[in-house]
Amino acid sequence: MLSIPQKIQINRQQFISLRSRLSARLITQQSQVFFKEAREEALKQGAKEIGSAFLKLVTFRDFDNLEADFGFFTEKPMRTNGPFKAGSLPAADYIQASWRGPYERMRDIHVLIIQWANEAKLTIDSTRDEKGLHFGCLLNVFRICDLSEPDSSKWETDILFRLKKWKPGEAVEPFVQALPLPRPPQGK
Repeated sequence: MLSIPQKIQINRQQFISLRSRLSARLITQQSQVFFKEAREEALKQGAKEIGSAFLKLVTFRDFDNLEADFGFFTEKPMRTNGPFKAGSLPAADYIQASWRGPYERMRDIHVLIIQWANEAKLTIDSTRDEKGLHFGCLLNVFRICDLSEPDSSKWETDILFRLKKWKPGEAVEPFVQALPLPRPPQGK
């Protein structure tokens, strides 16, 4: 079930993550490995509180060519170490919606949120070039996930798209470079 999207503001959040280039069909397998490694690195660096796991979509060329960060939010700054990326998400305005259920509909959920943003005349922070669509910040934050709950009907994911910050006097344009339309549900 999808909640109604809403515009929210989030505060700066520290994180540690690993980046991967992969196909969408490999996200579940990659997340099992990368979440474990990122969590171990955060603990090794002395994190006392490790927040929710997240997947941050960085670049989308097509469903076989993605670049994503797999990581955890932490209560304190982490150090970049080897393949690990450390940093903070800046405070900003976001569109947020929550999804309860399995991940196979996540692509469609993203599209629906983008359509909602377009209708609300909100602009998602992104750029496009020959390498694909680059998001300022598109997060899937896993509140309840397969790391702790085997029943996919109980999984809870917050989806956040950072909104573009417009300068005074700049013309506001909606985000129209949407992903492909949602697939119709498969009948039984």
